[in-house]
Amino acid sequence: MKVLSAFLSVAAFSGACFAQTISSVSPSAADAGQVLPVTITGGGFTQCVTSGKYPYCYTILQTPSLVSGASSLPAVSFNVPTATITNATFNIPDSAATGFWNLIAGSVQLTNAVLISAASDSLIDSISPIGSNAGLRVAITIYATHAHFRYVQTDSAINNIGIIELLRGTASIQADSFSITSSTVCKAYFTLPISASVGLWDLLVTQTIGRPSVILAKGFSIASTAVHSTIQSRPALSVKTTPIIGGFVVEIVMPNPEPEAIQVRLYNVKGSLIRSWNLADRGTTRLRVERAGLARGLLMLQVNAGGRAIRVPVVVE
Repeated sequence: MKVLSAFLSVAAFSGACFAQTISSVSPSAADAGQVLPVTITGGGFTQCVTSGKYPYCYTILQTPSLVSGASSLPAVSFNVPTATITNATFNIPDSAATGFWNLIAGSVQLTNAVLISAASDSLIDSISPIGSNAGLRVAITIYATHAHFRYVQTDSAINNIGIIELLRGTASIQADSFSITSSTVCKAYFTLPISASVGLWDLLVTQTIGRPSVILAKGFSIASTAVHSTIQSRPALSVKTTPIIGGFVVEIVMPNPEPEAIQVRLYNVKGSLIRSWNLADRGTTRLRVERAGLARGLLMLQVNAGGRAIRVPVVVE
């Protein structure tokens, strides 16, 4: 009789014969210093009791952890909505080792589940448009490859933007509202005061969950209201860079030469000014930039002329 009772007790559990498995993790990459929400796909995460008046299921998956060598990062939270899906959140410390980490939950694991990279830079790649006039309302689309404007899980999406603002000295213009297109693209809506200082402004996006703010230094130009109609009617400013031995050449074309000087600024990836030039406008102006003293990698060239500004990425080999 005892043997029969034990048999019935085991048979009352649905799925007891299915082994736990982990087949994938999404997203499968993160930066050190990031809060990382993931969706884990596999099987056997829950056990169901089918006998009795009130059948029910409960979680049997143990707390997931990311493991690399002797280092282990248990999930700070996780939930199991189905037998094949688990949502988990990990805090990746700044000191986390770079490379692949395994995902382990009890006796099951997924090898090389998540690739952790060094903390990425906090720069905005580009914006559109790059300028407007005081007194106008403008919608600015922001592109930032290393940003996390939104975290997406299987059953939810978490918006991760607190404030978007333009900064110049101690002055600040906050966005009236914003919308998030994806984790790396958003759009901010500004009303530029008539009294706004004319010149270049920083654009700053404050992220709220586990990520630093992202910034585009001196990336947005505000012109005075008095020259608005004139600026809109001017032909486009064009900038082209051509690599040569020992550096590169910048060609600046202004269809209608301006009396004021052309300002050329070269910034590193941290937004720090490393070189600058003031050039006379001759319609077509060429500037040779010497390679000596420039670090390898991505630089940002900014040209201001005739109330307009253009930013061009330059790769130094």
